[in-house]
Amino acid sequence: MSAIIDLRGNTDFASSPTRAGRRGRLDGDRISFFGSQKNIGVDNCLVSYCIDGLADAVTGSTGITISNSYLKD
Repeated sequence: MSAIIDLRGNTDFASSPTRAGRRGRLDGDRISFFGSQKNIGVDNCLVSYCIDGLADAVTGSTGITISNSYLKD
């Protein structure tokens, strides 16, 4: 299964297999980790063409793995 997700505007985004919530406009990063998130996995993604950065980890987020993904800016 693959998906193209455009996060330039408001969107529903799954934060876990059982939880999805409404996200507002992002700050220019394609993927953001915040709020002391731990042990995060991002797999099989195409990440490209963003305003600020491809991925941004802030506020104590640790244990982040990005695998089998294509990152292009």
